[in-house]
Amino acid sequence: MRNENIPEVHEALSPNLQCDVETVDLVAGEQFSPKYLEIHPQGKVPALTDRDFTLIESRVIAAYLCNKYGAAEETLYPSDPEKRAKVDMMLYVGEWILIEIGSYLNFRNVIFDGEKTRKENLPKVYEVLKQLDNYLQNTIFVAGPNITIADFFAISSLLCLDIVDFDEYGKFPKVFEWIKQMKQFPYFKECHNSGLFKQKKIYQDALRKTSK
Repeated sequence: MRNENIPEVHEALSPNLQCDVETVDLVAGEQFSPKYLEIHPQGKVPALTDRDFTLIESRVIAAYLCNKYGAAEETLYPSDPEKRAKVDMMLYVGEWILIEIGSYLNFRNVIFDGEKTRKENLPKVYEVLKQLDNYLQNTIFVAGPNITIADFFAISSLLCLDIVDFDEYGKFPKVFEWIKQMKQFPYFKECHNSGLFKQKKIYQDALRKTSK
């Protein structure tokens, strides 16, 4: 049975919307190629070109796609000022989550500089999980009763912890329940599993080399 708070893709986006996805190999440094730097001068991903219009910053891209191609019901990014403000707020919270998890994983320095996971920053991860648990006390999803783009960014940030097999979500029951809800989304596995598997292998391989 489908959760009524999770929209099917055809309800959330224009059925005629098509896109070409180009993979950028970050480990190989393709983000610094002259061609890509013309699109994103900072050499980061993702970036979007919509005909002759170019955007960078993932949260901005998500909001733009909802604004331009979203369905009339506006479930993912509502136009109501208060509802949208809540989504925008949780987008910033999601960025904070990613920053703190990133400071713990130390991903780039583990991969390229032979460093290790910064375990001294694990308490900051607990803090963001605690705060997220508080946000979820009275709602199913992070910005209200319906799934929004804020949920997509928050879950993507948390999934980064899977590369170190983080298993302490039991301390944060609302977060744990929310993660289960998110995994019901029709394209959850397609969007996350392959990339997460690759990230985990690269990271764990680098840690093993450092430990030798």
